[in-house]
Amino acid sequence: MKNNEIYQNALKNLVIFCFCVAATRFSQGVFLGLMTLLGVIWAIRGKVGKAFGMYIMIAFMVVLNPNILPKGGSYFGLFARFGTLFIGMALASRGLLSSTRYRLPFGMLAVFLVVAAISSTWGWAPIVSYFKLINFTVFLLGIWVGAQGLERNFNETMELRAVLLALAAFLVLGSAVLIPFPGISTLNALQQMAEVGSVYVLNEIMRERIEGGGMTLFCGVTFQSQTLAPLLSCAFAWVVCDLLFIEKRFRWPHVLLLIVGLPLLYKTRSRVAVLCLAATVVLVYFYLPRKILLNWRVKKWLSALLGTVAVLSIIVIVFAEVQNSAISRWVRKTNDVEGDRRSLHEAFTASRQGLIEMCMDDFKRNPWLGMGFQVAFYTKERMAGQSGMILSSPIEKGLLPVMVLGETGIIGFAVFGAFLFVFYFSCSRKRLYITIALFVVLLTTNLGEACFFSPGGPGGIEWMFCVIGGYVGDMWIVNTSRQLM
Repeated sequence: MKNNEIYQNALKNLVIFCFCVAATRFSQGVFLGLMTLLGVIWAIRGKVGKAFGMYIMIAFMVVLNPNILPKGGSYFGLFARFGTLFIGMALASRGLLSSTRYRLPFGMLAVFLVVAAISSTWGWAPIVSYFKLINFTVFLLGIWVGAQGLERNFNETMELRAVLLALAAFLVLGSAVLIPFPGISTLNALQQMAEVGSVYVLNEIMRERIEGGGMTLFCGVTFQSQTLAPLLSCAFAWVVCDLLFIEKRFRWPHVLLLIVGLPLLYKTRSRVAVLCLAATVVLVYFYLPRKILLNWRVKKWLSALLGTVAVLSIIVIVFAEVQNSAISRWVRKTNDVEGDRRSLHEAFTASRQGLIEMCMDDFKRNPWLGMGFQVAFYTKERMAGQSGMILSSPIEKGLLPVMVLGETGIIGFAVFGAFLFVFYFSCSRKRLYITIALFVVLLTTNLGEACFFSPGGPGGIEWMFCVIGGYVGDMWIVNTSRQLM
């Protein structure tokens, strides 16, 4: 492989993605239909990398900042929902014709979905749950079965690596470019857009707020700070793994994304982002080097790099806290640190306490089977009066464990736990070590915003970075080992 082939391909995909965003904007979503058609054709023809790439691009558009890509109009919603569904179906049908010893171990997750279907029969909104189950099942089959085409196909793994690197670059560098424009890149501005109506006016309002010590939540190129944080975390972890265990040498473009990505994680004010960063460091320093052979120079460079980062981080943290209580403001999510009388535990858990209590209330109503898959007590009321196929019914639930407990009860919680055990055991036996590491990061992101079963939003992209991205890395190692034999 040529030294810069991955970067040439990533740049090409970045240009293609920017073109697709522009074309989708000016066609009011109609261009997504062409992207869907291309994705389906590529999936049927066995071009798995290109098909997954198109799937990821469509899913990424759903979470883009509305100033970059407005979501108004029926065409965008229609093609965004059904586009990924059709590509997933095509990937799954094509994958059924092939077999591999490296198939991702999702068998127990399929059993969990059966339990979820049973629990939904007596849940808050059975019809909504069933549509969401169908959507997630197709998504899972697309990953589970469709990814089989990557095992012996070096070109397709390269294609998919390039797509993921391109979107990581768009997410990181695009968000960094928007920092000077708080009228576009902050949640506060997006919430006031309908009222103010002018980006220029909002820029001035947000600048005055920031200069006056007010708190703003950074969204970057996404529509929510709580979307940017987990996506950045997953992209950051994938870039680290790709750099260390695929490239296996110092590459400035990878390192640049990591350096720029770190302050962006802080700007989101997300505590989960720090947990993900800590999990990534532990996994790439203590776990993966024991499983994947690394050159001694890479190990030495990794130790020196992490040591330097640790020392610099401590210095920056201490300086920032002494200078303007930056860490306290971040933990408490308020700029009025002196006036905040909450305990540290209360400040850390306050934003999710109500969601936890909601899930536990569902559990108490039906301890054995819960109250249904991906619904809440308000779902039925929100869907009242709607007819036809239910394409979207957003919910917000905090931690993944309590969400599973509230939706599927003790039985579902036990089956989901069995899935995690079987998944990690089987991946370890098949030497899918990068997949194991990145799946841990995926689960960590769901400790703050549980979107594990939401492929239509940020959850789908998180799966692509962590599951497909991890699997691509493992298949790259497998294919490279075969070429050396």
